[in-house]
Amino acid sequence: MKPINSKIIEKVEIEEVDIVNLIIDSFEYSTTLKSEASSFDSSKNWNDNSSILVYPTTRDKRKRVSEQEVKQVFIQKLNEFRAKNLHKRFYYSVETPTTKVYRFKDKKAKVLNNPKEGDSDYRSARTDLCIYNLSFQRLYLIEFKANNVGAKELFQDFLKLSAEWQEKIINCYFIAVVDRHDNNTINNINKKVREAFVCLENKYKDEIHENASFIAYFFFYTLNEEGVSSSLCKLTFTYSFLTPSHPGCKISSCPLIVAQSLIQ
Repeated sequence: MKPINSKIIEKVEIEEVDIVNLIIDSFEYSTTLKSEASSFDSSKNWNDNSSILVYPTTRDKRKRVSEQEVKQVFIQKLNEFRAKNLHKRFYYSVETPTTKVYRFKDKKAKVLNNPKEGDSDYRSARTDLCIYNLSFQRLYLIEFKANNVGAKELFQDFLKLSAEWQEKIINCYFIAVVDRHDNNTINNINKKVREAFVCLENKYKDEIHENASFIAYFFFYTLNEEGVSSSLCKLTFTYSFLTPSHPGCKISSCPLIVAQSLIQ
């Protein structure tokens, strides 16, 4: 017999607000990682609670920032979230094969739902991370990138996230971390994102579900000589295929929750 004051904890899926909080938390945490290129003696600043993941250096002793670090941090945070929220049930996979096949070598990238014989040039792509419910239905797709992504690569990821959208999917995310930037960098990224949105709208209506949407986050930070973050800001684009001509675009500064309009 159960005690009168016992509580039944409802088992629920991980929610969209959880994913967004994990994304922001992962970015903020990634800016605290030490670097192999740091000039100070880390043994004097050892903290048993700090991450043991560090940024490596290139041959010329510069810190290398890639999508791998923030992806590793996100997975770490995802597992920590699971340990603290046992009532939220989900699975995840990495480098998840896409449900469709793609051919990116042509001037116009192509997507096929069901490849036929003779379509050998098409290949299954990969999504960096996928989160499922308990029935292994895909709920969230996440792509990670670093620095000022090239226009072609940016568009290919946007196309993939849009084309992979299914009825059960709650949302898709594109996450880029930029550690060196100025106003020209932000303007350049803004221009490339807008052009990618227009291309999706004009050329891929038949390949993309009418309810498809995704959010693109560009996180910018500046490090001082000790490798400590001195400023943070976030550029957010929200794309919906139902209203592609009016994609949302917001920019925020630290704290990341505060946002103001970038484009009227």
